[in-house]
Amino acid sequence: MTHYRISKKAEQDLQNIWLYGVKYYDEQQADNYFFELIDKCSLVAKEPLHYQSVEHIRAGYRRTICGMHSIYYRICSDDGVVEIMAIIKNQDIQRYS
Repeated sequence: MTHYRISKKAEQDLQNIWLYGVKYYDEQQADNYFFELIDKCSLVAKEPLHYQSVEHIRAGYRRTICGMHSIYYRICSDDGVVEIMAIIKNQDIQRYS
């Protein structure tokens, strides 16, 4: 598997993470972290079963950590593509459970 798609929620998460980075750091650091997250999504797509199952949070979901964020995803049964569902700052998980 090498393909993934990003849900509208995860897309918004990425935008918010980037904007936060620009506001509190600088554009270069925000860009670097953004691309680090995107690279991690590509790694997930290559080996989606390698990462932790989080069935206790939501059925079918898995998670990986990247920096200060958790990337939640699922493997779509119809086409096998990994769908990135949310990218959440690690301590904010209670808001999404």
